[in-house]
Amino acid sequence: MSRRYFVVCTDSPAASGGRAVLYDTVALLRESGRDAYVLHMLPNAQYSLSPHKFETAYFSWRLRAGNYVDRSRRVRFRAELERLFATLKAARNIPYEPRPDDIIITPDHLTHAVQWAFPDLARIVFSQNSFGYLRSHKLGQLYNGAPLEGVVGNLAISDTCIGAMELVGATHIDRVPVCPNLEIFDPKQKKQRKICYMPRKRRFEAELIDQALRARGNIGDYELVCIDGMNQKEVAQHLAEGRFFISLMRNEALGFPAMEAMASGCIVIGYTGLGTEEYFDSDSGVPVSEGNTVGLVKAVEHAVADYDANPDPWDRMRQLANDRVRRRYNPEVFRSSLLSAIDGIERRLDS
Repeated sequence: MSRRYFVVCTDSPAASGGRAVLYDTVALLRESGRDAYVLHMLPNAQYSLSPHKFETAYFSWRLRAGNYVDRSRRVRFRAELERLFATLKAARNIPYEPRPDDIIITPDHLTHAVQWAFPDLARIVFSQNSFGYLRSHKLGQLYNGAPLEGVVGNLAISDTCIGAMELVGATHIDRVPVCPNLEIFDPKQKKQRKICYMPRKRRFEAELIDQALRARGNIGDYELVCIDGMNQKEVAQHLAEGRFFISLMRNEALGFPAMEAMASGCIVIGYTGLGTEEYFDSDSGVPVSEGNTVGLVKAVEHAVADYDANPDPWDRMRQLANDRVRRRYNPEVFRSSLLSAIDGIERRLDS
């Protein structure tokens, strides 16, 4: 019986880089000739924003694990059970029936629940965020006792994810740098007097920064653009036109917003979110210490004034940033590193 891979994915249809990567992972595994599926909880759940169209599966694993893993949410799991049966007739996914040689690929923040739901199956942990990984590892210690037991491989997208795995004693760690679709982001050389920002993770700070920049009057005729509730094409258009991008990232592994802004030729100023520091540093942008709202506003004001007086160093910075992210994070790097990691895991399992 051939080995199968099931990549666990949450059921939310909301836009998510993490869910998109999980669908991309399944697509690459299938292209390599492997039997692979996205595994949802509900029979009609799918991430419709993914361009990939392949057969997906479902298994009510959270209901199976829920009362043990998260006793405080039993009402929620009962509601999910009712919703599960209500949607059976509308199923778009095939039901999953576990086999002994199946491999479950679990997102970092669900490792504790997936271990409890599938205690007898081999697992690969795919960490796209070191913060979620460490929290789930601790929950695994509390609920399951040995969170690393049954893990046959670890995939990590960044330095911080690798560091978190090494911190808790995980072994067989492979670096798999993921990337957004940078091809849609155009690094225009002729920019408009526009400053863009995405408020999603820091809405309170974003409002304060916007208000301060407008009220203090130190950015001249620059337009402030809040990128929120837009489709990817609209986001790409604003970033292509924008000269500056205010980074409001928090608790990131790679931080797609800053990466997309750099690929669009923006000068990035603001918070790194920690994980992005492997590409967002003083050579490629203007990092500001965590939580320093005053410092961020002043950094933007300084950059605006200095660019008008002496644009050449700033243009060299944004060119370096664009070259760096496109070289390090692209589909071929993701594909080759993922398949190399899976090959290594299979060799260990077969030896």
